[in-house]
Amino acid sequence: MSPTIRDGEMVYVAPTAARDVRSGDIVLVKGAYGFRLHRLVRADINHDVFITRGDCGQQNDPAVRSDQLLGVAVAKEVRLGRGVVTARFNGACGQLLRGAARGQFLLRKALSGMWKRRTSARSRRSG
Repeated sequence: MSPTIRDGEMVYVAPTAARDVRSGDIVLVKGAYGFRLHRLVRADINHDVFITRGDCGQQNDPAVRSDQLLGVAVAKEVRLGRGVVTARFNGACGQLLRGAARGQFLLRKALSGMWKRRTSARSRRSG
């Protein structure tokens, strides 16, 4: 579910009825391939068909029934510096916290790449 949810992040899921989910929600389902937390792309309550797909996925997941919908993701824990805060998926505050965490992640990744290039250049000069 990257970039919305990265590996290792803690996600809070609230139980929900099938009639309350909407396309765009991130739902927890138990299907033939186990548990998955993916975005709902189609919800047809009349035919009891719900289709999900990961944010980076190119294809839809196999359809599931309403009894396989376990809940909807409402928040995740976001690491900011040394602290951890809970960011809701809906609302401006949640978007701000997720954006700050994403920026921090990208900055750390960029600095790590610069550090590796710098240290490898030094080792080539000294060797």
